[in-house]
Amino acid sequence: MGRVLYAARRGSSRIHRISLDTGEALPPLEVYAPVRGLALWRRTP
Repeated sequence: MGRVLYAARRGSSRIHRISLDTGEALPPLEVYAPVRGLALWRRTP
């Protein structure tokens, strides 16, 4: 899987994704409960 940017708004029940390799919008991820807080992380190989 390539590099992906995740974007969410507080109170939303959906997380949007964008492929950084192609610039293409990927299908959003539905979440069970509204987003309350976010953490940043970086996955390294």
